[in-house]
Amino acid sequence: MRIISVKSVAAIALLLVLLATSLPACGVPPLPEIEARLSFSEPPILGKPVQLTATFDPAEIYTDVAHDVTASIILPEGFEKVAGDLEWQGDFIRDNTYTLSATVKSIKAGDWKIEAKALYYPREGECLGGSTVIYVSVSETGATVRSRPSGGGCRGPIGPTPTRTSPPAGYPEPSPPP
Repeated sequence: MRIISVKSVAAIALLLVLLATSLPACGVPPLPEIEARLSFSEPPILGKPVQLTATFDPAEIYTDVAHDVTASIILPEGFEKVAGDLEWQGDFIRDNTYTLSATVKSIKAGDWKIEAKALYYPREGECLGGSTVIYVSVSETGATVRSRPSGGGCRGPIGPTPTRTSPPAGYPEPSPPP
């Protein structure tokens, strides 16, 4: 018979508490059963109202109907809702597409993350759904929307493409294209 020390039990309990408090609201990361997409009608230039649309496609749900789905768009502090809905609750039927749309505007320059998600709980302790994010950079003069954060990442910051005004020493001048 193996005896576990009190220190080991305490360490395991602490680890379980830390894991439970760091999980999303549904208790576990949702299984991706619902494809989610986000799009703007045009770039969200500072102070200009634009349409933000979240589209949800529950083609992969394992039953014909997902009951009590909560679909939402989560805006960061740099955006505000002007009109429309940022949350909806109801049933999703497999192979139908659902849309949540609102007029929003950027109110603060900066780099922002906007999220759309749809979650439901088919059984006790089971959270299913799907989510997506888009990254928006808003400045005083414009805005860009990306599917990944600007700069950083595995490839490092994105800089300008280098230009060469003359060939390196020892190389002939390139000939013009025909």
